[in-house]
Amino acid sequence: ASTVLSLLNNNIFNDLKPDEIELLYSGYGDDTGVHCALSLMEFVKDSGVYTKKMVDDMLDQITGGDHSKTMYQIKQRRNIPVRQQEEAKIMPLFIKEESKMHFSCPESTSKHIMAD
Repeated sequence: ASTVLSLLNNNIFNDLKPDEIELLYSGYGDDTGVHCALSLMEFVKDSGVYTKKMVDDMLDQITGGDHSKTMYQIKQRRNIPVRQQEEAKIMPLFIKEESKMHFSCPESTSKHIMAD
């Protein structure tokens, strides 16, 4: 119950609907994945294009491209204009190649995210 409550009160997407929460879980796998992804996006939300693109690219590599698909679907459902991010010139991030990696936040971060 506290996991769903914390998802509903995130700063990236306010008032998530059940179908949107289901999309997040299908894109990020489990509670840890959803919380880590939302936490990373929230952490860089006021940063420039370069930093946001790095985080988006990293999340896409970790999720096998599901991050972009999930964000696109949620934005479409909320009638948020979907536009191509400006192409920022960044060095590619290299992450061990697997079809999908399981990633997790450090234990202290997970407790902080789920504190409410």
